[in-house]
Amino acid sequence: PATVPTATSSVSVNNGTPPNWPVLSNNITVGQLSLAGQIDTKGYSITTNYSGGGVVGIGAIVKNTNAGTPIVFNFNGTSVINIGNGKYMDSVIFNVNGSMNFYEGYNGIDTLTSNATFNFNGTGQCAIGNNSNCVFKGNLTVNRTVAGETDIFPSAISAVGGNFSYTNLV
Repeated sequence: PATVPTATSSVSVNNGTPPNWPVLSNNITVGQLSLAGQIDTKGYSITTNYSGGGVVGIGAIVKNTNAGTPIVFNFNGTSVINIGNGKYMDSVIFNVNGSMNFYEGYNGIDTLTSNATFNFNGTGQCAIGNNSNCVFKGNLTVNRTVAGETDIFPSAISAVGGNFSYTNLV
């Protein structure tokens, strides 16, 4: 982009050709994020603060070239977050905060090539493997810290290559 995004920016990452894929140089916070292309987090976190309907991560390829650190997404607000048909090339942590609804496996199979952790820290409905049978090649960990609906593989059976754990602290 021509400018560095701010905490209220609406950012779209589309399918471009190398070397035009974004690479993070620090933790970022944006208003809305739409991922339909490739991004390298380099070990930095991505935070969204959005309070409208939105789609995040349909067809994304998210990688992390900083070995030993996970890909971290922090979703804050009251929006609807949909991720699907994406590929996550390292361990990934999804922190879902606020009253938003979160749907993983929305409209396409997600492939998570390493460990995946979902921390549901808000009251919204959260679904893993929502509409598609997703592939979790490592461990799958789901944590619910605030009362709310948690759906795990509600409409499709997904593959988990490692261990599965669910903790409900409510």
